[in-house]
Amino acid sequence: ERQKGWKLEHNQTNNMSRRRSKRSTPSYSGLTSEFQECMEILTTLKSHPCGGPFLYPVDPIALKIPDYPRVITSPMDLQTIEMKIKNGTYSDTTEFAADVRQIWINAEKYNGPVHEVTLMAKQLGQIFEKSYSDLEKPAKKSK
Repeated sequence: ERQKGWKLEHNQTNNMSRRRSKRSTPSYSGLTSEFQECMEILTTLKSHPCGGPFLYPVDPIALKIPDYPRVITSPMDLQTIEMKIKNGTYSDTTEFAADVRQIWINAEKYNGPVHEVTLMAKQLGQIFEKSYSDLEKPAKKSK
């Protein structure tokens, strides 16, 4: 039987915060206004206290969860999404939203419904859905 979930150690959170605080404000030039707003949503999620476990790809070796790649077949994280926006991988914001939602799906699938990481994902998911619905409102009016 596999070990359920993983715990975010305090020093991991501090290291993530330090890495994040050293970065300058990202440049959104060259992006459409919709994707600039997606980047702003990402910035909000990344800076939220619950964002730590979702900032970077899951490292199954460091976290001692070797079964993660077998259980989670569509891994996703906020850094990967940011790179996909910057690289022009997404054709529209619905692809962006699907990737963000995949993070929350993965958290619950791997950790179960009441694990602390899943609860953090659910909090971020609520923030995301509110921000994303605000982004989609002008697009729906113009159609």
